[in-house]
Amino acid sequence: PEMYQEAVAIYNMEDKGVYINPNLPTFERRFLVRIDNISETTTTDDSMDRTEKLHSWRQSTEDVRRIGHADIQYLNEIEETLLLNNNSNKVSKELEEIAIDRGWDI
Repeated sequence: PEMYQEAVAIYNMEDKGVYINPNLPTFERRFLVRIDNISETTTTDDSMDRTEKLHSWRQSTEDVRRIGHADIQYLNEIEETLLLNNNSNKVSKELEEIAIDRGWDI
């Protein structure tokens, strides 16, 4: 049922023009596009810090999460580098400059 519910939610979001990166981990994929009611607070300091960072990132990039947006490729590359590889040092200088220029809270 959970996978079905997510599939329906993704279909509805995409129908509204929201781009969802299928490569991201489940929590981040859902959180960044506001699928279901994921709590934005958790019990550990590390999780709270991580969620707060994701929240800031989501707010600063929300307008880009549109199907066909010119910057979606940059957004995907940054997110995949940071969230899949979990290493901020791997974001290229070019991508970092793009994020800063666009006001993204990297």
